[in-house]
Amino acid sequence: MNQPTNRINALLKILENEPNDEFSLYALALEYRSVNDDISAINMLDKLVINHPKYLPAYYILAELLTKHDAFYKAIQIAKEGKQLALAQKNMKTAGELQTLIDMWSDD
Repeated sequence: MNQPTNRINALLKILENEPNDEFSLYALALEYRSVNDDISAINMLDKLVINHPKYLPAYYILAELLTKHDAFYKAIQIAKEGKQLALAQKNMKTAGELQTLIDMWSDD
């Protein structure tokens, strides 16, 4: 087995025991993205945002992946939610990055 597959399997095993572990969900999404399985990555990030709405790193990557699949409306909504969370957490860098995405994808 190759390296990404080993990491994916290890993370799936962790999630069997701790299905709501936010870091493992995030790491698994990144591994899926690294092997170009965007749909699985989006599904993991969706689950993460729903179950752990304060897990800020998920928002940028989820929004970015959604645009790759022409889901611009949902991507903008996720970016806006993430920006509000970033501002609430006083994370101005991430808020700015998410605003850049919003500006890039919005018509107005």
